[in-house]
Amino acid sequence: MRKLSKQFAGWLLTLVMVLTMVPLVGTPVYADAPTGYESYTEWTNGNSLPTEAGDYYLTQDVTFSGTWTVPSGAAINLCLNDHVITGAISVERYGTLDLYDCNNTTERRYNIDSDLHRGVIADDGEYSFTGGYITNSNGGGVVAHGNFNMHGGTIFGCNGNGVELINGYGVFGQLNMDGGNIIGNGNGGIRANAGQSAVNISGNSLVKHNYANNGGGIFAQTLTISGGTISENTAESGGGGIFTQGDVNIQNATISGNHSKGTGGNNGGGGVLCTGNLTMTNVTITGNDSTFLGGGVFCTKNLTMTDVTITGNKASSGGGGICEFPGKTVALNGNMQITGNTNTAGTESSNLYFFSNSSATGGITIGSGLDTDASIGVSYNSNVQVVSSAF
Repeated sequence: MRKLSKQFAGWLLTLVMVLTMVPLVGTPVYADAPTGYESYTEWTNGNSLPTEAGDYYLTQDVTFSGTWTVPSGAAINLCLNDHVITGAISVERYGTLDLYDCNNTTERRYNIDSDLHRGVIADDGEYSFTGGYITNSNGGGVVAHGNFNMHGGTIFGCNGNGVELINGYGVFGQLNMDGGNIIGNGNGGIRANAGQSAVNISGNSLVKHNYANNGGGIFAQTLTISGGTISENTAESGGGGIFTQGDVNIQNATISGNHSKGTGGNNGGGGVLCTGNLTMTNVTITGNDSTFLGGGVFCTKNLTMTDVTITGNKASSGGGGICEFPGKTVALNGNMQITGNTNTAGTESSNLYFFSNSSATGGITIGSGLDTDASIGVSYNSNVQVVSSAF
């Protein structure tokens, strides 16, 4: 009898252990907070998202119709935690949203329902995106007249712009991108319509495979690039990679494989079309093409370059590498390589080409720091003079 009691006690103990390990049917089980985010509040609702300020992590996928709005003045940090959000997001004026995947063990997406016009709207608020995906919007991925800070993640496959900056409440949107990817969007990668909207790109940022009428990769008034790659974008008219209407500074970047398909007027510029002053340092521009002028670069104002390589680009008319407007100056410094560019018209205007139908005089300024190994091919259809020389 005592032996049976001992056996029964053992069975009972085993049963208790099993029951404590297996949840009851119908009882939801939530994962522990991701490491490093134990102070965050778990969000367990699968049909909505928080509207009060605070730090949250998801415990399950969330799907909702309509738009989740971050209220004015609220600061919300939301960790996807390997989960998916399906719905649209609006950040009201003075609101702040930081959306990221703090437990990035698998690829997860912030999905946009196909019938929604915008993915994220930052109404003069501040929105930060660090990980995950913004995709499938019928309109743009992110529309901001506040600040949009992109530190990682991917915006792709939207029918509109990947990121669009606009003017609202007298405030101009600003993009600060130091990481992540903007890929395959149907109305351009980045578009800054408002004149005072600023685009700042750095780090390992990638803008690729986007399409637009002007500025396939980037269309902007104020643009600063200090790192990243702009590649394989297409413009139906001008600026396959970049179209800018103001002064531009580009450093430590690669602009490659972009296409400009327009002819005549303000078209051209397979890699870059700039109607302001353009300054470039340590930039590689290669494999771009234009069906008009400037396979690599088409610049209508002054151009300053240091340690820039422009090679393997192609234009149908003139300036396979660079086409410069009449009466403007090109300043060359450091290790400049402007060679190996082609012109499908079969003329000599294939590398650095000064285009003009007037008597205006353009100039080449050779800086004192120009390397003796520099190689630059020059051709012209206007008056060109060497303004100063290092030799």
